[in-house]
Amino acid sequence: METSDTTELLAGLKGIHLPPPPAAPDLWPVALSIIVCGFALLFFIIRYYRQKNSWHHHALSTLSKLQQQAPADALHQTASLLKRATLTEKSNITTKHLNGQPWLQYLDNFFNTNYFTSGDGQVFGERLYKPRTTLTTNNYRELKKLIKRHRWRQ
Repeated sequence: METSDTTELLAGLKGIHLPPPPAAPDLWPVALSIIVCGFALLFFIIRYYRQKNSWHHHALSTLSKLQQQAPADALHQTASLLKRATLTEKSNITTKHLNGQPWLQYLDNFFNTNYFTSGDGQVFGERLYKPRTTLTTNNYRELKKLIKRHRWRQ
């Protein structure tokens, strides 16, 4: 009787049921986090780019304004603008006191050109302090081109 009772008892047992699988996690918080991080990264990249190239924009707009001024004043203000631009980028105290041919060589090195030592850019050297020295439209055009090229060369 014991075996039949045992078999009856075993037959009366239900099979083993596994718990249901967990529900799939919601993916919208992950997607939202990725989108927010992407926008934050884009914001910081744009901010970094603007800070890095801020003197370029200022220099280009100032050159456009100087082109409308009296030629004698514009020459000295453009020379001052070039000095400020190089000091902003390099922050080298020794360049602050350069003038003449060493200054022109430094400008050629800074803009990666030979415009200042052998071109029309010589006006920013010793000729800067001679009377009746003015900038031409070609000078402004070339300076704008050099500033734009310098911005993309970095």
